[in-house]
Amino acid sequence: MLALAAWGATPVTIEVRHRHLRKGADGTLTFEEHGMKFVEEGKRAAHSREWKYSDIERFDLAPEHIRVITYEDIRWQAGRDRVFLFDELPDGAAGSLYAMLESKLDQRFVADVATLAAGRVRWESPAKMLRLASGSNGTLRITEDRVVFEGDRGSRTWRIADVDNFSSAGPFELSLTSLDGETRFQLKQQLPEDRYNELWRLFSKAPGLKNFMTLQETHHD
Repeated sequence: MLALAAWGATPVTIEVRHRHLRKGADGTLTFEEHGMKFVEEGKRAAHSREWKYSDIERFDLAPEHIRVITYEDIRWQAGRDRVFLFDELPDGAAGSLYAMLESKLDQRFVADVATLAAGRVRWESPAKMLRLASGSNGTLRITEDRVVFEGDRGSRTWRIADVDNFSSAGPFELSLTSLDGETRFQLKQQLPEDRYNELWRLFSKAPGLKNFMTLQETHHD
């Protein structure tokens, strides 16, 4: 993991397991300046791939796994996009990889990790992040450039530039919409209207929310 901290133009390689339909096989993921590659040895060497970062449809990063959704078709599944799932990441790899990749990947980067909040914290509250039938209790922080939720059953980081919509249905609710859909928060302390308006202005400067507002205006016209 010391090598990850020294990220630059030098390629960084970690050992992972490529999950198959049944079991999986060991391999290596190498992250370079403009792309990444996966090498799997043995009987499934044909699973090895190389991608430019710009050619990745979606990159999901979590403490336990990396999921790469590609534009490669699966012919026998009516052209569904091929997904590569890698697990058994080294301890601490996800946080270090986020720091490496946030400048390489665009809004197609989905990070289920809590990163160090960059810049001044504009607002902070204990909260519950709602996901499907369950949730995660923790702390929600909004800084100058990102939203970070650190929870007991799941964390998440959004770059403000990647947020398509930011809204509130009341002083104890907050919602964000991004590539992976809507995420709702139950706030455990009140978000005053003036503070919400301040935060909304922060998000309104981001490209994602600007595009969302433009689409709404066009639809309304």
